[in-house]
Formats: sequence, structure tokens, C-alpha cells
Amino acid sequence: MVRPNRWTAPTSRPVRVAAVGTALSLTALLSGCGLLDGSSGADESAAEGGGQVEKSDITIGYNPIIDVAPIFYADENGYFADEGLNVTTERTTSGAEAIASLAGGSLDFTYGSHVAFMAAQASGIADLKIVGDAYTALEDNVAIMTVPDSGVETPEDLADVSIGINAERSLADLLSISAMTSNGVDVAYDDVNWQQMAMPDLPTALANGDIKAALLPEPFLTQAAMEYGAFKVLDAAEGPTAEWPLGGYVVSADFAEENPRTVAAFQRALVRASEALVDQGELEQILPEVAGIEEDIVSVLNFGAFPTTLEAERIQRVATLMSQFSFIEEPIDVEDMIVPLPED
Repeated sequence: MVRPNRWTAPTSRPVRVAAVGTALSLTALLSGCGLLDGSSGADESAAEGGGQVEKSDITIGYNPIIDVAPIFYADENGYFADEGLNVTTERTTSGAEAIASLAGGSLDFTYGSHVAFMAAQASGIADLKIVGDAYTALEDNVAIMTVPDSGVETPEDLADVSIGINAERSLADLLSISAMTSNGVDVAYDDVNWQQMAMPDLPTALANGDIKAALLPEPFLTQAAMEYGAFKVLDAAEGPTAEWPLGGYVVSADFAEENPRTVAAFQRALVRASEALVDQGELEQILPEVAGIEEDIVSVLNFGAFPTTLEAERIQRVATLMSQFSFIEEPIDVEDMIVPLPED
């Protein structure tokens, strides 16, 4: 019988951050204008290595979470300006909203879950191109958590209890059902008692007994451990979902075709920022504003990694797992969705 790992947050530990090559979200509004408010002062000068961009003023959709730290860092440090881009951001509340905004033209680029992108692509709702891989889950970065006296002691117990997620047919329940089945829990997706609520409400609902377990990413995972004694039942980023690609950046297929130099400029700035954020000090400084995480908790979080490559094979894992659990009806060849990173 598999026993739960009663992991709890220590008072301090080193932050683990990595830029990933071939081996390899937190809801809070930004205060004030934020970092990407169009103040970079970029003009239509030649973009580094790519000639003049077709569109210098771009709008990026985002959620205020750890995953998007590189785009804020890139703006603050002038990486977008160096590429001839003047960036503004628009906060989105869901993948569906972001994708609709791409189609309507109010967004040029958007961050989102790969699960949302694959679902839209498979259903024909949108024709998307992936231009960046945003964030990768590593060990203890996202997990199914419970609290003492919940009655949940082993992974097998999850088959008969309520599990909190932020949305159905999303990244949360995909990771949860994969972790459960790969750890020998004999339950079908439709037989799980999924309970949908806003991510910030999940730790409190867990502590109050409204749900018995919850899929929590950082920083909610560590917050729940520190405030309520929550502990890990299953890590959602190991086994079949180890080093899991959580989210990325997309544009519409039309935008990619019409603005190849603009896309390449965005990609260069993103990769440059992702490389810089290997430095945990740089990441710690930017996260309180980017993701609304209190400064005293930043240093004890378990971070994932910011990819510096864009590999179809890695992201194909998302589409394959979605097919396995019937999240999508038609298979997707992710290679067809990828806009390769520029060589220079």
C-alpha cells in the first residue's frame, strides 16, 4: 500500500529554479499600473537579429501567477524594448476568454494552460500557434493535498472523497486523475467527486472540511501547509507527469503568418528572461508584484522551471494524456502548432 508523503512546509529552504533545455500557477491583481503598462518606450527600430517587426505595439494576455514572471522581467529589464516591442498586458480570467480575445484581435499573444489550448485546437474553436513554453512543474510544485482528520490517509482514499479543483476538464483534474490512476487508484474520471471552486478558496475549504482533498499548485500548496497543516497525498508532477509543461504562450495562426518577425522578437525576449530567472534572487524580487505572493513566503516555495526551448515532443505529452482520459475526441499533432524559436 502506498503511504502518503506527509510533506509540510519548513520555515525556510532554498528555492529551486531552473532554465530547461532539452531535458527540460495564485490569483492576485497587480497593484497600480504593473510592469507591463506600455512604458518601455520601444519604437519601430530594427528588432535585434530579425529586422523591423511588423507590429511594435503588442498586447499579451496573462494570469498573475508564477508562470508569467519572465514576461514581466523582460519588460522591466528592457528585453522587449531591445526587440522593438512596446508591450501592454491584459489580465484574463480563463483560457476560453483569452482564446476569444485572440480571435477578436484585442490580444496578440496570451499565456494559458496547454490543456486549454489543446481543447480549443481539437474542437476547432481556434487555430492556435504555440510560440513559447512558459513553466514546467517539478517535484512538490503541484500536488493533491489534504489536512489532518480529513479521513484521507492513502491515495486509495481519494476514490471515495471530494476533491477540490479550480475547473473541470482542465489542467487540475487532468493532473489529478493521472496521478491517481498511475498510483493504483481504481477509479474512473466520471466517478470522482470533483468540487469546482476558485483556486484561492481551496485551502480554506480544505481546512473547513468542505472538501477532503484539493489539487494545489504553489503558492497555495505551501500556504495550506503552513496555515492548516496540509500534507501531500500525491505529487502531481511525478511518474507520467514528471517535468510537466503547465502552460505556454500562443498566437492565432493568422497572426503568426502575418507577423513572423514580431513573433520571433517576442520569443527572443522570453527566452532571455527565462534564462535570467535561473537566479533565485531575481525571481524572488519580482514575484511579490507579479503574483501577489507575500515576501515572507517567497523564499520557501517549491518552484518549477522556466523552459528556454520549445519542443513539440514535450508538449505533445499534454495532448496525449488528454486523449487518454477523453478530454479531447480528436488527436492533435503538436508539431503542427509549434512556431520554432529563432536561431539567432
